[in-house]
Amino acid sequence: MLSMDFVEWCTLVLNKLAEIRLTSTDMRLSGVDQPTLAEAIFGNELPSPSEYWGSTYGLAVTSALQEMRRIGLVEHPDNDDFTYRPTSDARAIAGNFIPHWETICNITLQSDQEYLLRSLNQKSERSSKNHAWLEEVQDTDVMAELGWLDISFFVSVALELERDGFLNSRGLHGSIATYRGLVWATRRGLTIESKRLDELVKQWETTSVEFKRELYLDTKDQKAEFVKDVLGLANTQASGQRSLIIGFDDKTREYHAPPDPKLAQDRMEQVLARRTSPMVDIRYNVIDYRSGPVGQIEVLRDPKKLPYRLKEKEGGKGVEGNRLIEKDQIFVRHGSQTEEPTSDELQAIIEEGDRARSLP
Repeated sequence: MLSMDFVEWCTLVLNKLAEIRLTSTDMRLSGVDQPTLAEAIFGNELPSPSEYWGSTYGLAVTSALQEMRRIGLVEHPDNDDFTYRPTSDARAIAGNFIPHWETICNITLQSDQEYLLRSLNQKSERSSKNHAWLEEVQDTDVMAELGWLDISFFVSVALELERDGFLNSRGLHGSIATYRGLVWATRRGLTIESKRLDELVKQWETTSVEFKRELYLDTKDQKAEFVKDVLGLANTQASGQRSLIIGFDDKTREYHAPPDPKLAQDRMEQVLARRTSPMVDIRYNVIDYRSGPVGQIEVLRDPKKLPYRLKEKEGGKGVEGNRLIEKDQIFVRHGSQTEEPTSDELQAIIEEGDRARSLP
Protein backbone atom coordinates (compact mmCIF):
# COMPACT_ATOMS: atom_id res chain seq x y z
CA MET A 1 0.00 0.00 0.00
CA LEU A 2 1.27 3.47 -0.85
CA SER A 3 1.72 6.05 1.87
CA MET A 4 -1.67 7.49 2.85
CA ASP A 5 -2.51 10.92 4.13
CA PHE A 6 -4.24 11.64 7.42
CA VAL A 7 -7.65 12.30 5.86
CA GLU A 8 -7.59 8.88 4.16
CA TRP A 9 -6.45 7.32 7.42
CA CYS A 10 -9.36 8.84 9.36
CA THR A 11 -11.80 7.46 6.79
CA LEU A 12 -10.28 4.00 7.16
CA VAL A 13 -10.44 4.13 10.97
CA LEU A 14 -14.04 5.36 11.02
CA ASN A 15 -15.18 2.72 8.52
CA LYS A 16 -13.42 -0.05 10.46
CA LEU A 17 -14.95 1.19 13.72
CA ALA A 18 -18.42 1.08 12.18
CA GLU A 19 -17.75 -2.40 10.76
CA ILE A 20 -16.46 -4.17 13.86
CA ARG A 21 -18.98 -2.49 16.17
CA LEU A 22 -21.69 -4.54 14.47
CA THR A 23 -19.93 -7.86 15.01
CA SER A 24 -21.19 -8.26 18.59
CA THR A 25 -24.10 -7.05 20.69
CA ASP A 26 -21.76 -5.92 23.45
CA MET A 27 -19.70 -3.68 21.15
CA ARG A 28 -22.85 -2.38 19.51
CA LEU A 29 -24.13 -1.22 22.90
CA SER A 30 -20.91 -0.35 24.70
CA GLY A 31 -18.62 0.65 21.86
CA VAL A 32 -15.20 -0.58 20.76
CA ASP A 33 -12.03 -0.17 22.77
CA GLN A 34 -8.91 1.08 21.02
CA PRO A 35 -6.81 -2.13 21.23
CA THR A 36 -9.64 -4.10 19.59
CA LEU A 37 -9.95 -1.49 16.87
CA ALA A 38 -6.18 -1.40 16.28
CA GLU A 39 -6.02 -5.20 16.04
CA ALA A 40 -8.84 -5.20 13.47
CA ILE A 41 -6.95 -2.64 11.38
CA PHE A 42 -3.39 -3.95 11.59
CA GLY A 43 -3.74 -7.65 12.38
CA ASN A 44 -0.44 -9.44 12.89
CA GLU A 45 1.47 -6.26 12.14
CA LEU A 46 0.36 -4.72 15.41
CA PRO A 47 3.14 -4.34 18.03
CA SER A 48 2.85 -6.04 21.41
CA PRO A 49 0.60 -4.32 24.00
CA SER A 50 3.63 -3.04 25.88
CA GLU A 51 4.97 -1.39 22.72
CA TYR A 52 1.71 -0.31 21.09
CA TRP A 53 1.06 2.95 22.96
CA GLY A 54 4.52 4.33 22.24
CA SER A 55 4.45 3.32 18.57
CA THR A 56 3.26 5.22 15.52
CA TYR A 57 0.42 2.68 15.31
CA GLY A 58 -0.91 3.79 18.69
CA LEU A 59 -0.35 7.44 17.87
CA ALA A 60 -2.13 7.05 14.54
CA VAL A 61 -5.26 5.41 15.98
CA THR A 62 -5.37 7.90 18.85
CA SER A 63 -4.98 10.87 16.48
CA ALA A 64 -7.76 9.64 14.19
CA LEU A 65 -10.21 8.94 17.03
CA GLN A 66 -9.51 12.30 18.65
CA GLU A 67 -10.08 14.17 15.40
CA MET A 68 -13.20 12.19 14.53
CA ARG A 69 -14.55 12.95 18.01
CA ARG A 70 -13.65 16.63 17.61
CA ILE A 71 -15.85 16.95 14.52
CA GLY A 72 -18.71 14.91 15.92
CA LEU A 73 -18.28 11.63 14.01
CA VAL A 74 -17.14 9.51 16.98
CA GLU A 75 -18.41 9.48 20.56
CA HIS A 76 -17.77 7.77 23.90
CA PRO A 77 -20.86 5.69 24.83
CA ASP A 78 -22.09 6.39 28.37
CA ASN A 79 -19.11 8.75 28.87
CA ASP A 80 -16.72 5.82 28.86
CA ASP A 81 -13.40 7.35 27.77
CA PHE A 82 -12.01 3.95 26.74
CA THR A 83 -14.57 2.92 24.12
CA TYR A 84 -15.76 4.50 20.88
CA ARG A 85 -18.62 4.28 18.44
CA PRO A 86 -19.70 6.23 15.34
CA THR A 87 -22.28 8.95 15.90
CA SER A 88 -25.52 9.32 13.99
CA ASP A 89 -23.78 11.97 11.85
CA ALA A 90 -21.12 9.41 10.89
CA ARG A 91 -23.77 6.87 9.97
CA ALA A 92 -25.54 9.50 7.86
CA ILE A 93 -22.36 10.01 5.82
CA ALA A 94 -22.43 6.29 4.97
CA GLY A 95 -19.01 6.24 3.35
CA ASN A 96 -19.51 9.35 1.20
CA PHE A 97 -17.45 12.11 2.78
CA ILE A 98 -17.64 14.56 -0.13
CA PRO A 99 -20.70 16.52 1.12
CA HIS A 100 -19.02 16.77 4.54
CA TRP A 101 -15.80 17.97 2.93
CA GLU A 102 -17.70 20.52 0.83
CA THR A 103 -18.96 22.20 4.01
CA ILE A 104 -15.39 22.54 5.27
CA CYS A 105 -13.90 23.60 1.94
CA ASN A 106 -16.53 26.31 1.40
CA ILE A 107 -14.95 28.32 4.22
CA THR A 108 -12.95 31.23 2.81
CA LEU A 109 -9.46 31.84 4.18
CA GLN A 110 -7.31 34.93 3.77
CA SER A 111 -3.89 34.44 2.19
CA ASP A 112 -1.99 34.72 5.47
CA GLN A 113 -4.32 32.17 7.07
CA GLU A 114 -3.78 29.79 4.18
CA TYR A 115 0.02 30.18 4.30
CA LEU A 116 0.11 29.39 8.02
CA LEU A 117 -2.29 26.47 7.64
CA ARG A 118 -0.37 24.82 4.82
CA SER A 119 2.95 25.22 6.63
CA LEU A 120 1.58 23.71 9.84
CA ASN A 121 -0.11 20.86 7.98
CA GLN A 122 3.09 19.96 6.17
CA LYS A 123 5.10 19.89 9.40
CA SER A 124 2.48 18.21 11.59
CA GLU A 125 1.23 15.41 9.35
CA ARG A 126 3.23 12.17 9.33
CA SER A 127 2.48 9.05 7.34
CA SER A 128 3.55 5.49 6.72
CA LYS A 129 2.48 2.92 4.16
CA ASN A 130 -0.73 2.07 6.01
CA HIS A 131 -1.31 4.68 8.71
CA ALA A 132 -0.91 8.39 9.41
CA TRP A 133 -0.74 10.57 12.50
CA LEU A 134 -0.30 14.14 13.73
CA GLU A 135 2.57 15.59 15.71
CA GLU A 136 2.92 18.88 17.57
CA VAL A 137 4.92 21.61 15.82
CA GLN A 138 6.72 24.50 17.45
CA ASP A 139 5.23 27.82 16.39
CA THR A 140 8.73 29.23 15.89
CA ASP A 141 9.40 26.59 13.21
CA VAL A 142 6.30 27.65 11.27
CA MET A 143 7.21 31.33 11.65
CA ALA A 144 10.72 30.67 10.38
CA GLU A 145 9.42 28.92 7.26
CA LEU A 146 6.95 31.73 6.57
CA GLY A 147 9.51 34.44 7.27
CA TRP A 148 7.23 36.02 9.87
CA LEU A 149 9.00 37.97 12.64
CA ASP A 150 6.02 39.42 14.54
CA ILE A 151 4.86 36.84 17.12
CA SER A 152 1.68 38.82 17.87
CA PHE A 153 0.70 38.70 14.19
CA PHE A 154 1.33 34.95 14.10
CA VAL A 155 -0.78 34.41 17.22
CA SER A 156 -3.67 36.47 15.83
CA VAL A 157 -3.73 34.46 12.57
CA ALA A 158 -3.41 31.17 14.48
CA LEU A 159 -6.34 32.10 16.73
CA GLU A 160 -8.49 32.83 13.69
CA LEU A 161 -7.68 29.38 12.30
CA GLU A 162 -8.33 27.73 15.65
CA ARG A 163 -11.79 29.29 15.84
CA ASP A 164 -12.63 27.50 12.58
CA GLY A 165 -11.14 24.25 13.89
CA PHE A 166 -8.28 24.38 11.39
CA LEU A 167 -5.52 24.02 13.99
CA ASN A 168 -5.26 23.07 17.64
CA SER A 169 -3.08 25.16 19.94
CA ARG A 170 -1.23 22.94 22.39
CA GLY A 171 0.11 25.67 24.65
CA LEU A 172 3.78 26.49 25.32
CA HIS A 173 4.03 27.90 21.78
CA GLY A 174 3.13 24.65 20.01
CA SER A 175 0.32 23.76 17.57
CA ILE A 176 -0.94 20.65 15.83
CA ALA A 177 -2.83 20.16 12.59
CA THR A 178 -6.47 19.05 12.58
CA TYR A 179 -8.65 16.93 10.33
CA ARG A 180 -10.65 20.00 9.27
CA GLY A 181 -7.54 21.94 8.35
CA LEU A 182 -6.13 19.04 6.35
CA VAL A 183 -9.44 18.54 4.53
CA TRP A 184 -9.51 22.22 3.57
CA ALA A 185 -5.96 22.08 2.22
CA THR A 186 -6.14 18.71 0.44
CA ARG A 187 -9.75 18.05 -0.60
CA ARG A 188 -10.80 21.27 -2.28
CA GLY A 189 -10.10 19.69 -5.66
CA LEU A 190 -12.48 16.84 -4.92
CA THR A 191 -15.19 19.16 -3.66
CA ILE A 192 -15.19 22.82 -4.70
CA GLU A 193 -13.13 22.38 -7.86
CA SER A 194 -15.00 19.22 -8.94
CA LYS A 195 -18.30 21.00 -8.49
CA ARG A 196 -17.05 23.98 -10.50
CA LEU A 197 -15.75 21.71 -13.27
CA ASP A 198 -19.06 19.85 -13.35
CA GLU A 199 -20.84 23.14 -14.00
CA LEU A 200 -18.39 24.07 -16.77
CA VAL A 201 -18.81 20.66 -18.41
CA LYS A 202 -22.59 21.05 -18.25
CA GLN A 203 -22.37 24.37 -20.11
CA TRP A 204 -19.52 23.06 -22.28
CA GLU A 205 -17.64 25.43 -24.56
CA THR A 206 -18.46 29.12 -24.43
CA THR A 207 -16.73 32.37 -25.39
CA SER A 208 -14.60 32.12 -22.24
CA VAL A 209 -14.12 28.36 -21.79
CA GLU A 210 -12.58 25.81 -24.14
CA PHE A 211 -12.15 22.09 -23.52
CA LYS A 212 -9.34 19.91 -24.85
CA ARG A 213 -9.15 16.13 -24.77
CA GLU A 214 -5.36 16.43 -24.80
CA LEU A 215 -2.76 19.14 -25.25
CA TYR A 216 0.74 18.56 -26.58
CA LEU A 217 3.38 21.10 -27.55
CA ASP A 218 5.76 18.86 -29.49
CA THR A 219 5.15 19.91 -33.11
CA LYS A 220 4.75 23.24 -34.89
CA ASP A 221 1.09 22.54 -35.59
CA GLN A 222 0.40 21.68 -31.95
CA LYS A 223 2.04 24.91 -30.83
CA ALA A 224 0.14 26.88 -33.47
CA GLU A 225 -3.21 25.50 -32.35
CA PHE A 226 -2.38 26.24 -28.70
CA VAL A 227 -1.37 29.83 -29.49
CA LYS A 228 -4.50 30.39 -31.56
CA ASP A 229 -6.74 29.08 -28.77
CA VAL A 230 -5.06 31.28 -26.16
CA LEU A 231 -5.28 34.37 -28.39
CA GLY A 232 -8.98 33.72 -28.91
CA LEU A 233 -9.62 33.56 -25.17
CA ALA A 234 -7.50 36.65 -24.49
CA ASN A 235 -9.06 38.92 -27.11
CA THR A 236 -12.74 38.01 -26.78
CA GLN A 237 -14.84 40.57 -24.95
CA ALA A 238 -16.49 38.41 -22.29
CA SER A 239 -16.77 38.50 -18.52
CA GLY A 240 -15.44 36.02 -16.02
CA GLN A 241 -12.45 33.71 -15.91
CA ARG A 242 -11.03 32.57 -19.26
CA SER A 243 -9.97 28.94 -19.15
CA LEU A 244 -8.68 26.16 -21.33
CA ILE A 245 -9.56 22.85 -19.63
CA ILE A 246 -7.56 19.72 -20.52
CA GLY A 247 -8.77 16.18 -19.96
CA PHE A 248 -12.36 15.87 -21.25
CA ASP A 249 -13.42 14.11 -24.44
CA ASP A 250 -14.97 16.60 -26.86
CA LYS A 251 -17.55 14.10 -28.09
CA THR A 252 -18.73 12.36 -24.94
CA ARG A 253 -17.88 15.22 -22.56
CA GLU A 254 -16.62 12.55 -20.17
CA TYR A 255 -13.31 12.63 -18.33
CA HIS A 256 -10.57 11.27 -20.57
CA ALA A 257 -7.14 11.25 -18.92
CA PRO A 258 -4.64 13.37 -16.98
CA PRO A 259 -2.81 16.10 -18.92
CA ASP A 260 0.57 15.44 -20.52
CA PRO A 261 3.10 15.44 -17.64
CA LYS A 262 5.49 17.41 -19.88
CA LEU A 263 3.11 20.38 -19.80
CA ALA A 264 4.40 23.04 -17.47
CA GLN A 265 3.86 26.75 -16.93
CA ASP A 266 7.35 27.75 -18.07
CA ARG A 267 7.14 25.66 -21.26
CA MET A 268 3.83 27.23 -22.26
CA GLU A 269 5.17 30.69 -21.46
CA GLN A 270 8.14 30.08 -23.74
CA VAL A 271 5.77 29.15 -26.60
CA LEU A 272 3.63 32.24 -26.01
CA ALA A 273 6.59 34.61 -25.56
CA ARG A 274 7.91 33.64 -28.98
CA ARG A 275 4.58 33.71 -30.78
CA THR A 276 2.27 36.34 -29.23
CA SER A 277 2.60 40.11 -29.17
CA PRO A 278 2.13 41.38 -26.55
CA MET A 279 2.79 38.14 -24.73
CA VAL A 280 -0.34 36.56 -23.26
CA ASP A 281 0.06 35.78 -19.56
CA ILE A 282 -1.33 32.51 -18.27
CA ARG A 283 -1.57 30.52 -15.06
CA TYR A 284 -1.40 26.72 -15.27
CA ASN A 285 -2.59 24.32 -12.59
CA VAL A 286 -3.37 20.62 -12.37
CA ILE A 287 -6.65 20.26 -10.49
CA ASP A 288 -7.67 17.20 -8.47
CA TYR A 289 -10.96 16.20 -10.08
CA ARG A 290 -12.95 13.26 -8.69
CA SER A 291 -12.30 11.22 -11.86
CA GLY A 292 -8.62 12.14 -12.12
CA PRO A 293 -6.26 15.10 -12.59
CA VAL A 294 -7.41 17.89 -14.95
CA GLY A 295 -5.24 20.59 -16.50
CA GLN A 296 -6.46 24.18 -16.36
CA ILE A 297 -4.86 27.07 -18.22
CA GLU A 298 -6.23 30.38 -17.00
CA VAL A 299 -5.71 33.14 -19.58
CA LEU A 300 -4.96 36.44 -17.85
CA ARG A 301 -6.35 39.21 -20.02
CA ASP A 302 -4.90 42.71 -19.59
CA PRO A 303 -7.05 45.31 -21.42
CA LYS A 304 -4.01 47.62 -21.71
CA LYS A 305 -2.36 45.06 -24.00
CA LEU A 306 -5.28 44.65 -26.41
CA PRO A 307 -5.36 43.50 -29.08
CA TYR A 308 -3.17 40.42 -28.69
CA ARG A 309 -1.69 39.32 -32.03
CA LEU A 310 0.32 36.51 -33.53
CA LYS A 311 3.96 37.58 -33.57
CA GLU A 312 4.91 35.37 -36.54
CA LYS A 313 3.29 32.84 -38.85
CA GLU A 314 3.32 29.41 -37.36
CA GLY A 315 2.60 25.79 -38.23
CA GLY A 316 3.28 23.49 -41.14
CA LYS A 317 0.05 23.16 -43.03
CA GLY A 318 -1.64 24.96 -40.15
CA VAL A 319 -4.68 24.17 -38.10
CA GLU A 320 -7.10 25.45 -40.74
CA GLY A 321 -6.48 23.03 -43.58
CA ASN A 322 -3.70 24.35 -45.79
CA ARG A 323 -3.87 27.88 -44.48
CA LEU A 324 -0.98 29.13 -42.37
CA ILE A 325 -1.60 31.18 -39.27
CA GLU A 326 -0.12 34.48 -40.34
CA LYS A 327 1.85 37.15 -38.56
CA ASP A 328 -0.29 39.89 -36.91
CA GLN A 329 -3.45 37.77 -37.04
CA ILE A 330 -5.97 38.37 -34.25
CA PHE A 331 -8.39 35.71 -33.01
CA VAL A 332 -11.56 35.79 -30.92
CA ARG A 333 -14.08 33.18 -29.89
CA HIS A 334 -17.47 32.96 -31.54
CA GLY A 335 -19.33 30.59 -29.23
CA SER A 336 -17.20 27.45 -29.26
CA GLN A 337 -15.20 28.42 -32.37
CA THR A 338 -11.95 30.38 -32.52
CA GLU A 339 -11.95 32.67 -35.56
CA GLU A 340 -10.80 36.05 -36.80
CA PRO A 341 -12.93 38.95 -35.52
CA THR A 342 -15.40 40.81 -37.66
CA SER A 343 -14.45 44.38 -38.49
CA ASP A 344 -16.83 45.66 -35.80
CA GLU A 345 -15.39 43.26 -33.22
CA LEU A 346 -11.84 44.26 -34.08
CA GLN A 347 -12.72 47.95 -33.78
CA ALA A 348 -14.32 47.33 -30.37
CA ILE A 349 -11.22 45.46 -29.13
CA ILE A 350 -8.90 48.23 -30.34
CA GLU A 351 -11.05 50.88 -28.66
CA GLU A 352 -11.11 48.90 -25.40
CA GLY A 353 -7.30 48.76 -25.42
CA ASP A 354 -7.01 52.48 -26.21
CA ARG A 355 -9.36 53.36 -23.33
CA ALA A 356 -7.46 51.15 -20.87
CA ARG A 357 -4.10 52.68 -21.88
CA SER A 358 -5.44 56.21 -21.49
CA LEU A 359 -6.43 55.67 -17.88
CA PRO A 360 -3.98 56.81 -15.17
